[in-house]
Amino acid sequence: MSHSARQRIIRAISWSVLGTGSAQAIILVASVLTARLLGEVDFGRFGLIQFTLNMLYSLIAPSLGWTVMRTVASLRSTEQDRLAIHLSALLAVGYTICTLIALLLAVGAGWIAIHLFRDAESRPSLLLSSITVLFGGIYAILVSGLSGFEAFRTVAMLNTTRGVLLGTAFIGGAYLGGLVGTVSAIGFATFLSALFAYQAFRYALQEHAVRLGRPNWRLGLRLSREFSLPAFLSTLIASMMPWWGSVLLARQATSLSEVAVLNVSNYWRNILMFLPSQIAQSTAPILSNLWGQREYTQVRQLVLTNLKMVVWIVFVPLLPVVLTAGWVLDLYGLGVPQQELAFRLLIVSAVFASLCAPLGYTLLAMGRFWMGFGVNAIWAVLFFTGTWLTIVHASSGIVGLGWTYLITYALLFVVALVVTLRPLRASQRMGGER
Repeated sequence: MSHSARQRIIRAISWSVLGTGSAQAIILVASVLTARLLGEVDFGRFGLIQFTLNMLYSLIAPSLGWTVMRTVASLRSTEQDRLAIHLSALLAVGYTICTLIALLLAVGAGWIAIHLFRDAESRPSLLLSSITVLFGGIYAILVSGLSGFEAFRTVAMLNTTRGVLLGTAFIGGAYLGGLVGTVSAIGFATFLSALFAYQAFRYALQEHAVRLGRPNWRLGLRLSREFSLPAFLSTLIASMMPWWGSVLLARQATSLSEVAVLNVSNYWRNILMFLPSQIAQSTAPILSNLWGQREYTQVRQLVLTNLKMVVWIVFVPLLPVVLTAGWVLDLYGLGVPQQELAFRLLIVSAVFASLCAPLGYTLLAMGRFWMGFGVNAIWAVLFFTGTWLTIVHASSGIVGLGWTYLITYALLFVVALVVTLRPLRASQRMGGER
């Protein structure tokens, strides 16, 4: 790996860790206080809403966001005029899709709450969360563009600010207005985050002499179809499965306490996975740039380096979290032996999920969008089958869901490793590397 590439990676990861790490830590602390303020049942409802929001976010960020980032990273150095045309089109399409998804959630909130969640009291909060979907999607697209410009310091500052705003919204909203107050405050915090990101993105465009013009909708739809469609379908099935698991759990459980435990595990999984995900996201534009320059050896070295770092980064904090599972759940006012076992299984599954992150971003950098879709489709079938057998058929609740997470993510890692390294070796053997 060249010295310049190594320096770019170190700078990207350092700023990403600082920004996202601060945000995740703030949200984790806020989640403890929020659980205490809302109580077990409302915190379970809050978990269902968050899983729904995460699913909808993932329809935007990994697909449209990646397309914007890849376009900026590929064209910013040599073709500013072409970049301006493509970026104008992609942003117009992206903003429109964010608006449509938010409207669909607002219209369907009642049906989702009553027929899927089987909990009519979730309806007002789910309706209000459409605001978060709209501005959260816009924020994700803009931050992806900034990452394409390698403005990692700016992204770190934005993520830290967003973490502070969300943490304040969690606690303040729960204290003043319960679940509805929490969701309303999160919507306002997300709006402010998107506004700050918009200003930062405008500055980055000026700095790189990129002038956006009138959007070419036909071009935007074509680019979205070529690049975003497979990524969209891939993230659609991948993000729907955890949401589907939470919905099945809510429908089968006698109370929402098991969903609350699932929500807690999700916060801690995010903490364990945030460094690996930041490494993968930070190196994604660099991988895309190296692949475009046919530096296949450097791409392979970077992928293997990422995997080695992930192993060490996740395993070190994993052990104390697993050993203190009962104490962690006590912080949230939860915890029985069965729930502790489920929490441990869900946490350990984060190891394999973290290892999948750099492999997934490598496939995107290589332009293997449909291959990534195929890998996620295999995992989705396994996950759907596992949740149906364990939660519905065997009635094992959150413990069955925990085993499903662990086994399916382990299998996903094996499949992703094979389909990522094989084309890399083939490209090296064919030659043509600069």
